[in-house]
Amino acid sequence: MYDTVIVGGGLSGLTLAYELKKLSKSVCLVESESLGGKVATGMLEGKVVEEGPEEIVSSRDFLQFVKELGLIDQVVRPKKLRFALLRNEKLYTVPEGIAGGVLKVNFDLFRSVLSGLFSFRTLIRMMLEPFYKLNVNDDISVKDLFSKIYGRSFVDEFFKPIAGGIYGGDIGLMSSSVYFPYIIDIKKKGKSVIESFLRKKINFDLISFRNGLGSLITKLVEKLKGVDIITGKTVTSVSNEGDRFLVNAGSEKLESRTVSVMVSPYTAPVFKNMNGYIVKKARLYVKASRVAVINAVYDKKFESYNKYSGILTYPEIYNVSGVTFFDSKWPINSDSELYIMKYFIPFENYIKEAKAMKVVEKFSKEHFHIEKPFSYRVRIWNEALPVYVVGANMLKQEAEAYMEKGIYFGGSFINSTGIYSSIMRSKNIAKRLVSYLETNTHAGSEPRGSL
Repeated sequence: MYDTVIVGGGLSGLTLAYELKKLSKSVCLVESESLGGKVATGMLEGKVVEEGPEEIVSSRDFLQFVKELGLIDQVVRPKKLRFALLRNEKLYTVPEGIAGGVLKVNFDLFRSVLSGLFSFRTLIRMMLEPFYKLNVNDDISVKDLFSKIYGRSFVDEFFKPIAGGIYGGDIGLMSSSVYFPYIIDIKKKGKSVIESFLRKKINFDLISFRNGLGSLITKLVEKLKGVDIITGKTVTSVSNEGDRFLVNAGSEKLESRTVSVMVSPYTAPVFKNMNGYIVKKARLYVKASRVAVINAVYDKKFESYNKYSGILTYPEIYNVSGVTFFDSKWPINSDSELYIMKYFIPFENYIKEAKAMKVVEKFSKEHFHIEKPFSYRVRIWNEALPVYVVGANMLKQEAEAYMEKGIYFGGSFINSTGIYSSIMRSKNIAKRLVSYLETNTHAGSEPRGSL
């Protein structure tokens, strides 16, 4: 019998398995597809490309984790981080930090103001924000939150494509408590967002690796030698009998003292005889964005865009939510004369590769004055990013009750809005799980009771 069965072999599941192996716990990890989840690094024309995320928000504790894995000498940082908004066929420089709810007073902000990015009405509203108090409910949509703070025109003219492009969801549905909890906290205290961030310097560091984010997956898998890993099997159900869980994964029947669910609610197993309503509830509050990611290789650079690392757009107008100029952003492929542009095309129900490429060719012809890329690679994600809608903040509280019974939720199941937060949550789960195992060592065969 295992100490835990981990459902899901993405970065969260692999991190949890690694942390538990260090603590000498017996682990079986089950992944229905290939290890790595949304982290998908590939090669195109001899160049490193990312078909999923391309960066990690770093910190001191995360860099310590990277050092522990032996990857610290592979870390690379972006050459520049300047984005533009394409609106009415004109490029506007996006002020630094504003997509994260931070309005920094710097040269970029003044340049954006002078360029006409914000209307006069929006500027007045932004200037008045420090002088009035605003009561905010526990959880409202991101759209409603920023409309109350900076006005509806700020949201329509600017924030909708910025936040929608970065987080991959409809800001009219997205939970402000999940995506911007620090702003909710500031407004609950009756303070100004702008003033608070002017007083407190906000720093964040983005990193990748010389061979792409896939290096993290490769290194974690190397560290998991000796751990039982099952791929190509889907965990369909989990039930508890006395002091153990029974996990069904195709022909595999596994027994464990705990279960760790590190997948989205849509692929989470059914909890039999345990009143597992948290999965059904999570499916109401966690939606999946659908995105086609196209890495297109060109044999020329586009000088008019050369000062930017990417652009964000209005998908309802251009059918494209954003384009990253990969070589301008990352010093990974700098020795090559070819040039990578990474397109993000959101879709609702279904999209074929041919249709996605038509969107790319139309956009590149109109805005980059070139019809077809030299080469390309398409990845269609039917579950790209989890979108946490209003009410999703309650899932964390409900998950606590399950942890007391030996069931742990991580990854995109519980309000993890990025790679960094998912990894940190996995490390925290490892500590909680070990504490549970130690506390229940002599529990005998007493039933856990229903959840």
